[in-house]
Amino acid sequence: MLPLLHAVRDNGLRLIILPQTGEPFLKALTEPARPFVALIADDTDRAVGPGHYHQNSLRHLASVIGGGAVVSSAPLVDAYAAMTMMPVVFGVNTVIVETRPEQEIPWINALRAVQPELPLIVATVHGGHA
Repeated sequence: MLPLLHAVRDNGLRLIILPQTGEPFLKALTEPARPFVALIADDTDRAVGPGHYHQNSLRHLASVIGGGAVVSSAPLVDAYAAMTMMPVVFGVNTVIVETRPEQEIPWINALRAVQPELPLIVATVHGGHA
């Protein structure tokens, strides 16, 4: 998470934090027109999966990113660094989905339903589902 916070501080990277809610979040994705990292926080006391999120917003998010990470293990510094580097260096939006093992496949499927060839990093626990 530290590389991400440094990029917000040092490079003006937009960080959009999306909590577990079914509310639309399309506006956050379009204003202002700077690259962003969207952090989906689906790992609180339970993981609700992509079906709990506003579907039109989620599909739009998946259509405007150039890469993603699905993290169901302890935070993997390399995954956060890669998802931070893409918008800072290349101007490409990314998403980091923080979830639990039981929701990693649904999240991968939700992102790939919109972009089948989307580059993804999957950080799973030993014996995970991905």
